Amino acid sequence: MKKLTLMLATFALAACSRDADEPVAEDTAPAGVAAESQPAPASDAPPLAVDAIPADYLGAWDAADGGCEAGSEFSLEVGADELAFYESAGQVTRVEPGEGSVTVALAMTGEGESWESRVRLTLADGGRTLVTETLAPEAAPPVRRTRCDG
Repeated sequence: MKKLTLMLATFALAACSRDADEPVAEDTAPAGVAAESQPAPASDAPPLAVDAIPADYLGAWDAADGGCEAGSEFSLEVGADELAFYESAGQVTRVEPGEGSVTVALAMTGEGESWESRVRLTLADGGRTLVTETLAPEAAPPVRRTRCDG
């Protein structure tokens, strides 16, 4: 209790002894009182989510030998807020930027069913190749697709 009273007295004294024309520093504490500090952001902290899939990933993709033909089993249309696969589509619910990739949480529908999914999208070959890797509900091997529209 004595320490709290001493701290309050120090604050009051510091406030009264300040010159009226002297600017007030908002993030400083009176002498002898430890200032609260906020921890610096950790470099390994998870990245903040963004609202949409970045523009570099958008467009039509297909397997290298798929020829970008309608009905190709490996066709994928990437929109800012949706992934449309051959027989299913997913509404984006979250996008997490990563080191050279984005991880997308999706509310999927297809063939009369609904499920949640997470897919990592990684660009390769200067943006000409898209590697998709399903992380959930079950992990699946990566699939390489070639850009159809450019």
